[in-house]
This record gives sequence, C-alpha cells and structure tokens, in this order.
Amino acid sequence: MIKMKKSNIILASLLVFIAVATIVLNIDFKMNEVAYKDKMEIKVFKLNKYRKDFHVSLEQLKDSMTIKNWDSFIFKSTLYLSSGDAHSMDEFMGSNAVYLNFKIYSDSTALYQAKVWAKKAAISSPNSCLYNDNYARILFELGFVNGAVKYAEIAMENAIKQGGNKTGIYSERLTHFKSFTRGQ
Repeated sequence: MIKMKKSNIILASLLVFIAVATIVLNIDFKMNEVAYKDKMEIKVFKLNKYRKDFHVSLEQLKDSMTIKNWDSFIFKSTLYLSSGDAHSMDEFMGSNAVYLNFKIYSDSTALYQAKVWAKKAAISSPNSCLYNDNYARILFELGFVNGAVKYAEIAMENAIKQGGNKTGIYSERLTHFKSFTRGQ
C-alpha cells in the first residue's frame, strides 16, 4: 500500500472533486443549452405564426371590410405587435390600418392601441418620415396636439433632409396641427 501525506490526500480529493464538478456542470450546461434552444425555437415559431396571422388578417381586412374581419385584425395585431419582437414596418402597417379604418368601425379603443405601435415604429426608425407622420396623425386624432406637432415637425425635417416629394403634404399637415395649438 502506498503511503501518502495528508496534504497529498487533500490535494487528490480536491482534484477529484473538481473533475466531477466539471463533468456535472458540463452536463447541466448542455441540458440548459438544449432547453434554451428549445424555448427559443418555440418563441420564434410562435412569433412567426403571430406575424403570419397578422399579415393574413390585414389582407382579409383589405379584401372585405366586415366587422368580423376588423375584430380578427385587431385581435391578431395585438397578439403580434404587443409581443415586443415585431418589425417596425409591421408596427407601422398595423397602426396605419387602424388609423385609416377606426372611424368606420367606431373603435377609438383600437386607435389607442395603434398609438403604442406607431410610437414604437417612430422610435425604432427616427429618420422615417412615414412612421413619424403616422404617429403624428394618430396623436392628433386622439387629441394630443402638441405631440402631433412635434412628430409632424420630425417628419417634415426628415422629408427635407431626404429630398422627398412629400414635403408639401407634411408641411400642410404640420400647419393644420399647429393651427390647433394657438391659444393653448
């Protein structure tokens, strides 16, 4: 039998402990990695399904403007656009569709939801004339005139910088919004 010093026994025990802990942690890491990957795949699948459902409902609304299609569009838009992972173009499309149609369906509640989506689109793409203008129109419709003026000015400034042909439309809208701030 080999005689070992107490310090060597402690050192050997420590090395065995480290080796076992490394193996266990590696197995645990691999299991967590697989679980994380599975969760991400489910999240991506869900997001893609919500996105597809959103686009299908938008097309159905364009094809047939029934109350049933409106309700379906609002429901599917809310699922997708409130997920936090929506594309800014989709946020714009959803909020713009609500803005253009909410009066037909007497649904001002939907316009408040569209305000959230439009704001996210405008913030994520601050140089977009279209997104800022859309947000400004929604704010104005909801009575937030000063906010509407602010975002209409941003849209106008960006249109001038980009040399777009819509500066006239943005200028008219800005003037219209500003006319409601006089005397406030």
